[in-house]
Amino acid sequence: MNDRDDIEALCVVQAMLGNIVPEIRAVSFVRREGGVELRVILERSNEDVSEAVDDIVFELEALQTSGESVWLSSVVDSGPWESVVVVGRLVYLRRE
Repeated sequence: MNDRDDIEALCVVQAMLGNIVPEIRAVSFVRREGGVELRVILERSNEDVSEAVDDIVFELEALQTSGESVWLSSVVDSGPWESVVVVGRLVYLRRE
């Protein structure tokens, strides 16, 4: 990990403030050329959850200082935590 990853982790956490809903199980990110991929694992999806995730993406885009893109990758997985695969740097993990 490097300083850029630390800054990005801080930006993701800041973007999540006020936007976490109980259905979000985990949030991680992967730095890619030209931007960051935000990876969200959901227990289930509905309109309220989609709105919360969209708000996180919007806030994260606003925090990108160098004009980098933000891509969203979301997965719905309500199975046992042991079977869930988290890719990238983990910044949020729901207590289960």
